[in-house]
Amino acid sequence: MKTHHLLPALAALAALPCVAQSTNNPPPPKGHGPEAHQNHIDRRESNLEKRIDQGADKGRLTAEQVSTLHGNLEQLKQDEAKALQNDGKITRREASQLNNEANKLSHKIHQAKHQGKGK
Repeated sequence: MKTHHLLPALAALAALPCVAQSTNNPPPPKGHGPEAHQNHIDRRESNLEKRIDQGADKGRLTAEQVSTLHGNLEQLKQDEAKALQNDGKITRREASQLNNEANKLSHKIHQAKHQGKGK
């Protein structure tokens, strides 16, 4: 087989992954728009919930601590819902406030999981 016949075949094979991608789902938003703010907050909430659950599963958090931390997480979710009520978007200021709230909860989770541990 001559190489000039091989090049078009290789080019066609290289393009297959691009053709096979689904076009039903839009790509995730990038940048700093309202959709990106919402996605960031949703990821933070999911990660915080996983950390609480992992602490409970490993016995590093008491039932009371888990209950308190889940309550704090629910408050964060309610605050997010309030931010979305007006126009369905999270503004930069709202995103900053929600992120600060998530940071405080993250710190609380860390403190609770490492309470009484040597430094």
